[in-house]
Amino acid sequence: MADCWLTLDDDLASRYHARFHVDGAELAVEDLGSRNGTHVNGLRIEGRVPLKDGDEVIIGRERIVVVSVATVDGAEEPADDRLRKTMGPG
Repeated sequence: MADCWLTLDDDLASRYHARFHVDGAELAVEDLGSRNGTHVNGLRIEGRVPLKDGDEVIIGRERIVVVSVATVDGAEEPADDRLRKTMGPG
């Protein structure tokens, strides 16, 4: 849907398929009752599931891999900065 922050051009993805939750250093994905389901590391999820570095989220035919980002000195970036970098091609 047009009011979604992330849209996928995939006929297997529901209009409101899943929601990513970012709260400080915590990241989770929640399936919103989609027809084809949301999968994390190959398993279909129900409700909200925490995510960690390297986890793979499948929505429709799309694969989204969680990548932890740290600054050069090893300290984590503020959550708002990380969120801006979370989605990108490839």
